Amino acid sequence: MKKISKKVLILAENLEVNRTSSGLRSNKQILLYERYFKDVEVLTTTPQDQFKQLVNVKYNYIDTTNINLGFLNKIPKIKAIPAYLYGFNLKNLKTIKLWQENIVNILNKHNKDLIVVLATGISHLPSMAMIKVERKLYGKYLQFIHDPYPVSCYPTPYKIKKNRIEQILFKKFRCVVNKADILSYPSLELQKWMQNHYGSQLENKSIIQHHIGLNKNELESILTDYNSKNTIKLNQGLNVTHTGTLIGHREPRILFKVFNEFLKNNPEAKDVMYINVIGKVTNFWSSLKATSQNIKIFEKRISYSESLDIQKQSDVLFTIEPVTDVSPIMHGKMADYFTYEKPILALTSKKSENARLLGYDYALCIENGNEKELYKALELIYCKYINNTIFELNVSHDKRKVVFPENWIEALLNKLN
Repeated sequence: MKKISKKVLILAENLEVNRTSSGLRSNKQILLYERYFKDVEVLTTTPQDQFKQLVNVKYNYIDTTNINLGFLNKIPKIKAIPAYLYGFNLKNLKTIKLWQENIVNILNKHNKDLIVVLATGISHLPSMAMIKVERKLYGKYLQFIHDPYPVSCYPTPYKIKKNRIEQILFKKFRCVVNKADILSYPSLELQKWMQNHYGSQLENKSIIQHHIGLNKNELESILTDYNSKNTIKLNQGLNVTHTGTLIGHREPRILFKVFNEFLKNNPEAKDVMYINVIGKVTNFWSSLKATSQNIKIFEKRISYSESLDIQKQSDVLFTIEPVTDVSPIMHGKMADYFTYEKPILALTSKKSENARLLGYDYALCIENGNEKELYKALELIYCKYINNTIFELNVSHDKRKVVFPENWIEALLNKLN
C-alpha cells in the first residue's frame, strides 16, 4: 500500500514497552502510523533512553521532571486543593499546561492533518491538553479511548463512587469526546459502554480499531531486547498459559480450584497438563497453587519479547476477567493471542468483548465463575491434546483477523476520507 501523504502528530503519554501495557500499545500504534503515513511526529513525556525510536519518526520530549510545585505543595491540606477544584493535583495541572504549550509550538511550526492522542492508564493528560488547543491549528483530531474514563464509569467491580473529583473529570472528558473529530476504541462493547455515559450522538464519529496483533518479527523495530535469551522454560507436555499479571479482581482461584479437581479425577493428566501464569499474582491466590505441582507461577518480570516467545511455545493461551455481568474492555494481550493459530481459554462474562470476538458458541469461552463449564473445557482441552486434535480448538482466521493491521487502517481511512 502506498503511504498516505498526510502529516500526523501523535501525543503519546507513555512509550515504555517493557513496563506498561499502554507503552506497548502506543508503540504499536506509532509503528502502524509510520507504516501507512509519510510524515509522523511524536510528542511524549517518556525520556528517549527508555524506549526504542523508529528511524523515520521524529520524537519530541516534554521534560516533566523539573516541575516546580512550591513549598505549599508539601502541606497536605493545601496540596489537596487543586484536585478538589480542578480534578487534578498541581503536578498534573502543570503537566497539562506543558502539553498544551508543546502541542501549540509544534502546530505553529508545522501544519498537521491529523492529531492522534494516546493516553495511559487513567491519566489522559494529553487528552485534557487538547481541550484548549484551537481547532484552526490542525486538520482532524483522533482520540483513542482504551478504557472507560473516569474510574466511576468503569463496570463493577472496578468502578468507584462518583465523588466531586470524578464529577469534574467526567465533565472534562465530555469536552474531550465532544471536541474530537474521531473517537477510536479497541472494543465495540467499550464504544457502546462509553456512549451510555456520554451520549449516543458520539456514534457517528466513532470507529473500532482493535488492539494491534503483530508477530515478533514485525515488532523488532520497537523491541529493545529482541535477541535476548529467554529465562523461563515450560514443562514438556500440554501447557495452558497466561502472560501478564493476575491481580485485583482478575483472580485465578476458580481456575486453580477446578483444575485441581480435574487432576484429582484424572491422575494420568498430572504427567501431561500444566497451567502457567507468567506474571505477578496476588499472594493469597499464589498460595492456592501449593495444592498442585501442575500450576506454575513465574512472578519474575520478563520482557515483552520473551512473553511473545512463551505464547508461541504454549499449546493453549488463557485470559481471565472479573466475575461480573459485563466486561467491555479488550486487553492488549488478546491481540497478541490472536496472532497465533491457537486455542484460547477465555474466562469472561456473558457480555464482553472477548466473548463477542471469540463467539458466544466457542467451546473455550466460559463465563467466569461457572465451574461446571470450566471443568468441561479443561477436559476437552486435555482429550483433544491426547488425541492430537487440539488444533480443532484453534480460533479461526476470520475471528483473529480483527487485530490485523489491514483492518486497523481501513477503519481509520473510512473516517479520514
